Amino acid sequence: MPRRTSNLPIPRGLTLCPICGEYRGKVRARDLNWRGSDAEEEIACDKLVGVSCLCSGIRCPRCRGVMIHRPGSNSYMPGGNYILHNPILPAEPLCDDCRRKAGLRFMQQFGRQ
Repeated sequence: MPRRTSNLPIPRGLTLCPICGEYRGKVRARDLNWRGSDAEEEIACDKLVGVSCLCSGIRCPRCRGVMIHRPGSNSYMPGGNYILHNPILPAEPLCDDCRRKAGLRFMQQFGRQ
């Protein structure tokens, strides 16, 4: 389970999942840290932002063993009180192990190590 890395209060609307230990729910955009992003106008916005935990993710398409965040979803990062968007990419989303293995195969194919 992830550990809290900050003493920042968790915004209202988010709850800790008892299964995976990540946060889920809906939070007002203005209750999040937007510094350093292109979304500075979100600070005063009452728009609700949906947050998903790992339990609502998908299984890695390659190994089928590990849950990964669903492409297009948002994850809450309690250490900095911000949202991490999991982008929809043209490439297949993979777990960390499968990405490492795929990168290793790519490097071996082209003679790099």
